[in-house]
Amino acid sequence: MRRYFKNLIRAVLNINPYKVELDELRDHYEKAAENVQLLDDLYEKAAGQMTATEKMMGSLQALVENLRQRIDEKDELMKRMKEDYQARIEAYSREIDSLRSGTVTKTTV
Repeated sequence: MRRYFKNLIRAVLNINPYKVELDELRDHYEKAAENVQLLDDLYEKAAGQMTATEKMMGSLQALVENLRQRIDEKDELMKRMKEDYQARIEAYSREIDSLRSGTVTKTTV
């Protein structure tokens, strides 16, 4: 009861017994609000960078697929060229063998 009257008198005299604690809590709240704002800003920045990175990854992935397709085409071309050269070598070998044996045959190369 004594504490009640003491606090009542302080309230009448406009003295807040919890002012120190209230000020500390306000300071903590303001710091927390600043931290939240900073975190929001960092999140927005990271989200923007992630979007840009995803776009870049998409274009790089398309480039890689394009290069793979070109490599496959070049491999196929090299395979056909090798087969063609192998066929020519065999034709030349037959021609050389026929010339050595004395029979002349006409081949088209």
